[in-house]
Amino acid sequence: MKKFLLFSTIFLFLACNIFAFEIKGVKLPDTITVDNHKLILNGAGKRMKFFFTIYIGALYLPKKMSNAKDVIEKDIPKRILMHFIYSKVKPDQIIDAFKDDFENNAKDILPEIKKEINTFYSYFDKNLHQGDEVAITYLPEKGTCIKIQNQLKGCIKGKLFMKAIFSVWFGDDPPSEGLKDSMLGKE
Repeated sequence: MKKFLLFSTIFLFLACNIFAFEIKGVKLPDTITVDNHKLILNGAGKRMKFFFTIYIGALYLPKKMSNAKDVIEKDIPKRILMHFIYSKVKPDQIIDAFKDDFENNAKDILPEIKKEINTFYSYFDKNLHQGDEVAITYLPEKGTCIKIQNQLKGCIKGKLFMKAIFSVWFGDDPPSEGLKDSMLGKE
């Protein structure tokens, strides 16, 4: 019986370390590896609109950070993962939301990255459904790479675009203060 309890305890400990966080049935790994960069789950939360959960957002970084400005500014590997919960989000809805968020959080640099922003919008050409994932990953050597459903849509070079896209969630006027705080590990 003691061996069974010991085995059960060890198994539960290991199982808990495979997925660090679960929200609304979405299990998020505590670490990921992207192009030989090990990133850890900094925090995760729900993006709500009205009373609906649209997606689960997660932030992965090389080490824990709670300062929003550091997340935006630092030239380090980082990833935002959006795991959609809502049944269907149309491309124009996603693009309109990003337009508002860019305008609210990166207005001063938008004229300089107009081409990059339009390229980013072009990646959202299909509906997103419950269970779909969008990964926005910045790697200093590659730029900001966007994967939708694990399919690489493209990479956008430049630190300015990286700062603009991470400002969406961590700027002064994010779409959700609760999500911002959760991804920064404050909730």
